[in-house]
Amino acid sequence: MSLDLHFPTIILHEHINDHESINEDIKSKIGEIKKTVDSGGDGWIGRPYNTCGTWDISKDKNFETITNIVTDYANNYCSQLGVDTGVHPVKCEEGWLNIYNENDFQEYHNHAGFKLSAVYYVDVSKEGRIYFESPFIDNNPLKIRLLGPITDTRADYNVSTGDVIVFRGYLRHCVPPVTKGSTRITLAYNFN
Repeated sequence: MSLDLHFPTIILHEHINDHESINEDIKSKIGEIKKTVDSGGDGWIGRPYNTCGTWDISKDKNFETITNIVTDYANNYCSQLGVDTGVHPVKCEEGWLNIYNENDFQEYHNHAGFKLSAVYYVDVSKEGRIYFESPFIDNNPLKIRLLGPITDTRADYNVSTGDVIVFRGYLRHCVPPVTKGSTRITLAYNFN
């Protein structure tokens, strides 16, 4: 018997080794933004502080280094999938800051209208997770005994400071509530 794997969902998860110097340069700017810029993300159930729609970090020179690094990862992701990024490079369209404190979360959502999305983890104090939902709807699921990458309908990643995740914009994802005494600071980006 031959089983073929088709229609995989590809997620890039990498760790940036020299993230300390990058984070050192942006952490003071993050503090300034939080003090002076209203939180965005209208209509979200989870209410972490974010600048979605209020401050575009992809246009802020203070975030240029990390934005370029994440854009390189997005182009590498596409290159690995066979996209000729020399002819069709991925372009960062927007970015925003997220600050999660105790009990803050982000419900399942996607970034419709964008080819790719990415998250860079500036600071994960204790534990960080991100969950992805299968983009395939199965109205009559099989009774699977052993879940794994091929049969599971959810993927989750442990993330730490300096990690970057790149995924297709249509892929639904969420952030669970931050645990007691924890904080999580991330930068989110959308690409076309």
